[in-house]
Amino acid sequence: MIRFQFVDDNLADYSVKRMCTVLGLNRSSYYKWKNSAPRRRARLVDDAVVAAEIQAIFDAENGIWGARRITAELNDRKRDNGTTPPAKRINRKRVASLMRAQNLFGFQ
Repeated sequence: MIRFQFVDDNLADYSVKRMCTVLGLNRSSYYKWKNSAPRRRARLVDDAVVAAEIQAIFDAENGIWGARRITAELNDRKRDNGTTPPAKRINRKRVASLMRAQNLFGFQ
């Protein structure tokens, strides 16, 4: 269990200051963790969308393409959409990480 989650779950019984002192946490770190929850949730949703796109490309290419080619394809698709402003490019390392999480390995 994440220590910050423990603090958040027990707010009704104890103060943040006391729990952080007992657990050896900085209060500012707890509040930073708590305020960044929406960004973490948005990242998880975005990762799920990108992972679905990766799976579709991987299946379309019969499991041959690796992270480099899939990254190039994703970035080409985003560029060709014609959206204004241009969609943010995706990094090869993020694609590789998402592929590992899905147990997708292309031929190198």
